[in-house]
Amino acid sequence: SKYSILLYKLMREADKDNGSSIAIVQGTPDEWKEWLGAPESYTYGRLKDNILNPAIEEINLEIGDMDLELFQARRGREVVQVEIHNNFIRNKRY
Repeated sequence: SKYSILLYKLMREADKDNGSSIAIVQGTPDEWKEWLGAPESYTYGRLKDNILNPAIEEINLEIGDMDLELFQARRGREVVQVEIHNNFIRNKRY
């Protein structure tokens, strides 16, 4: 989907050291809506269910050197920070 492609590009930009440490993209739910071009009317729940989770699943299935995981920071019941980590670490050759 177009969201998977946009998320893939964001994660590649965050991967400054070419896979030798965990790459992290973090932002507020509103920033994620803006970055991925999601409808403004989406609540965070709809954003997560309709865009973030399917895009993460698709990338994890299709891209061999990515293992994405979603993390959320809450204040009370409200999600205030969303992080996506690429847990794939390239094996170093000596």
